[in-house]
Amino acid sequence: MTRHGWVAVVLVGLVAARAAAAQSRLSDAPDPLVVSRALDSIRADREAASRSRGESDGRAATAEARLAEATVQVELLKTDLTALEGRLKAAKKEKREADKTVLESDKKDLERRRELWERRRDLRQAEFELYRSEVAW
Repeated sequence: MTRHGWVAVVLVGLVAARAAAAQSRLSDAPDPLVVSRALDSIRADREAASRSRGESDGRAATAEARLAEATVQVELLKTDLTALEGRLKAAKKEKREADKTVLESDKKDLERRRELWERRRDLRQAEFELYRSEVAW
């Protein structure tokens, strides 16, 4: 054999070895395993998933109702504050110091309650978004 013949034999051998190595790597890949399950087990899992979805829907609806309640409370307190500010302005104009002091105190109380309900509304909004994402999942 000539020099070129030996080179050709070596190259063919290398190519064959690489092809064999690639084939062995492919054959080492695990075959997908499908577990056989009883129909009762599958039905039970589907019913559990359905119940879980219903519970998630219920939590989302409750959270939405709480959010609506908090939003209404904030709006009511804003309306009350507006009315109280009108009475306070009238008391200042008429120089009724006792009424003015009481109304200022009431105003601070209403502002604190409004801030509390605004924080509660924000909390309810986050709660509702959490449950809504749970339902979407």
